[in-house]
Amino acid sequence: MGVMLRRAAMAAGAAAVLLGPALALAGPAAALPANCVSNGGTTTCTYTTPGESTFAVPPGASTLHVVATGGAGTSGGGLGAVVTADISPKVSTLFVDIAGGGTGSHGNGGDAADIRTCSQSSCSLPGGTDTRLIVAGGGGGGGGGNSTQPGGNAGSVVSGICAPGVAGTPGNGASSAGKGGTCTAGGAAGTGSLFSGNPGSAGFGGSDTSGFSDSAGGGGGFYGGGSSGEDTGNRAGGGGGGGSSFAAASATNVTFALATNRPAASVTIAYTDYYLAIAQHGDITTDATSPHGATVTYTAPAVTDGDDPSPPAAVCTPPSGSVFPIGTTTVTCTATDPYAVNSPVHSSFTVTVLGAAAQLASLHQAVQGYGAYNILALTVSIAQHAVAAGNTGLACQSLTAFINDARLQLPAAKADPLIAAAKQIQAVLGCGTSRI
Repeated sequence: MGVMLRRAAMAAGAAAVLLGPALALAGPAAALPANCVSNGGTTTCTYTTPGESTFAVPPGASTLHVVATGGAGTSGGGLGAVVTADISPKVSTLFVDIAGGGTGSHGNGGDAADIRTCSQSSCSLPGGTDTRLIVAGGGGGGGGGNSTQPGGNAGSVVSGICAPGVAGTPGNGASSAGKGGTCTAGGAAGTGSLFSGNPGSAGFGGSDTSGFSDSAGGGGGFYGGGSSGEDTGNRAGGGGGGGSSFAAASATNVTFALATNRPAASVTIAYTDYYLAIAQHGDITTDATSPHGATVTYTAPAVTDGDDPSPPAAVCTPPSGSVFPIGTTTVTCTATDPYAVNSPVHSSFTVTVLGAAAQLASLHQAVQGYGAYNILALTVSIAQHAVAAGNTGLACQSLTAFINDARLQLPAAKADPLIAAAKQIQAVLGCGTSRI
């Protein structure tokens, strides 16, 4: 994948894993956090614990598929929102926060679920800045008293990149409902004949005035749901306003909806596990050209990467252009990409360099059938026996005689390739320059 920022887009958290030819896998990937599972090439991390959690962005996953679900308000309160989106963070850590529902004596507002970046190690630390990327608002709490007054739903109808929360249902008499959170601020508090609720704020739903009759619902938060009002007398308190939902302008494939079945607030983040693949190179056999062996060039095996059109090149040892000794050498090629879950990957092939004995065997075969009394084959046989006995001087003399005989007995078209082969064997044996 290289060091470039990842481009691959995930659709609904289930992109296909791209595998190249002759895939070579390394050992198992590092252990995932307890809240993350990998299945079919996609890793999904789920957050349900109230409060702030961190998500370490995998270096290769530039696109994360997020599903944020806001919590429903209690006591028949409004529904939370569900926001789905693809985001491309440019940071190493994201912060997941599940919080913000207003508290009340009857119906609590539902927690919002959001993902944000922070300029420090925690979004809760003072003095830093944070940027929300995705927010699913919580529903407003249901009003109490002699009847249940529904809380407002979280925002799910988009206005630009934000979905404002919905106001709760008013209570009896002067007990009004909390307003929904807006795209820029918390919702206004409801009012009552005796006491009013509290407005919502950035991130938190407003509370009610607990324990007093004829109280009004708290305002929906600029994300979290507002609590309800409660009336201990004969009238019902107003429902809390729903929190607003939000998606940053940089997010793509964004959808807003209301949750069903009243789930608790949660966030899931899914990304594709990309794999590196390296092709298998064919084995190479060549003749030695000197006592040291032969210079061998080859093309490194192809590398494919699941999300990079310009994958890293394979690095091979010994490299192409090296002098390979006589005999068989194994070449190991490695492709490394810290963004792939199976990096590094390896493949290998052999380079066999044929020495004087093997080349003499080929030359002997090439001169078969050259007359009833084949002086060429006989001369090569003498050189073969000399090499086997370690008598390099005799082998060199025999090859010189072979070169002379080939020139005398054969037309140039047949003699030239045989002479070239004999001279190469002399070079491998270290015979020196022939002066024939």
